[in-house]
Amino acid sequence: MLLVDGSTSMQTNGYPATTDATAPAGPPMAPQAGMTRWDAIHKALVDPTNGLVPKLQGLVKFGLAVFGTTPQCPLPLGVVDPALNNAPMITAMLPLTAPGKYTPTGPALEEIVRRLPDPTVVTPDDRSPGPQIVVLATDGDPNACQFDLFSGMMTNYQPSIDAALKLQAKHLKMFVISVGQDAAKAHLQEMANIGANLARDANPGATVYYPEDPASLATTLQTLIGKELSCDVELQGKGVRMGSECKGDVSLNGLALECNGPNGWSLTDPTHIKLAGMACDRFKNAVDALLHANFPCDAILVN
Repeated sequence: MLLVDGSTSMQTNGYPATTDATAPAGPPMAPQAGMTRWDAIHKALVDPTNGLVPKLQGLVKFGLAVFGTTPQCPLPLGVVDPALNNAPMITAMLPLTAPGKYTPTGPALEEIVRRLPDPTVVTPDDRSPGPQIVVLATDGDPNACQFDLFSGMMTNYQPSIDAALKLQAKHLKMFVISVGQDAAKAHLQEMANIGANLARDANPGATVYYPEDPASLATTLQTLIGKELSCDVELQGKGVRMGSECKGDVSLNGLALECNGPNGWSLTDPTHIKLAGMACDRFKNAVDALLHANFPCDAILVN
């Protein structure tokens, strides 16, 4: 689940929005050719050629939620639930401009945690839903849905921490990406620690990702998701007869893989194969990996 900050600062601030460490203190760097933080997120996620979702939509069930307060809070555009081949839906639901206003990170994360299944709970068909991962991309400190006339729009970390603890209790995982340098580093570190199932004050803690430019933002997203890909692959069709699997052919990017080999593949049940060794490494590390599995009729289950 891609949980993306849609606050006004994402649309109005350039990316990267950091000061040059080698120069005297000064204002944030100018936007790259007019690119805002929102532009960078949009390009990294749904660019037709290099976007994370179009590249991996056949392997990863992507979902999307943008949080903000306009026209409603905390998820003004609704939620795209995770599914394979979800690039058209996610592209349609990720507007060219951020919805805007405030940063209700806590309420948004809590809603997403409520919707995602616990990966340790087996479903009625005896299958786990698999790893459930939230990628939180934000550029500021969390606040609330409404402006308070007395205290203004005050930063409030507690709802985000509470939601993250619920995520941890539900056995979900969360990666934290800071788009820019405006958010408090201590808070992002605490969120990342909880998302990695560590203690809140763990030191050394989990990694908080600070991509320095739009290109590294795209690379960071692809690396994070790529590392989480499983080498267990579900087969399409009725399934393969156990003991007959080596009659079939399995190839990765056109290279034949050895059946039951240490760097090849094996059948774990009639509808799943597991890649091993170098085959698994290549499958997880190449975002354009293409796996083909073909079996003769006498190896296919009839019922």
